[in-house]
Amino acid sequence: MIELKYKCWEDITVNVFEKLNDAINNVEYSGNKELDTLNQQVAILTVLCDVDEDVIAELNTVEFSELVRQTDFLNETPKKNLVDKVTLNGNKYEIFLSIREMTMSQYIDFQTYFPHKDKKFKEILSIFILPKGKRYCEGYKIEDVINDIGEYLPITDAN
Repeated sequence: MIELKYKCWEDITVNVFEKLNDAINNVEYSGNKELDTLNQQVAILTVLCDVDEDVIAELNTVEFSELVRQTDFLNETPKKNLVDKVTLNGNKYEIFLSIREMTMSQYIDFQTYFPHKDKKFKEILSIFILPKGKRYCEGYKIEDVINDIGEYLPITDAN
């Protein structure tokens, strides 16, 4: 039997959260409530088990129901961890949340990305999460920060 790879909110990184949102938003709804619920559950399980839809389709109903039961944590609001420092992929980062202390380049980037927050969440976070001892976009590759945020930052630390 397959298992959930992501069993609680703390296991879900920013990238996994985005995949989960995309999977749910891309479910084709038929108007049949029971069928729509099943399709949504399949979409969720493909992400949380990190498998293809074909693997989920091969489960028997008992296995499927047990996996769906284990996703109940999704019905709860993730607890927010208010932190001012994180280590992602071995890299130390500081989190700056004050808009008053932003540089103009941070503020402009924030205004640019915010209207597209569903697709640019990592980029928005990279405005506030900076490598320790660095100023925004100075002395580091922003792509590396965005990658670390996506792959390693739990969604509970990103809220």
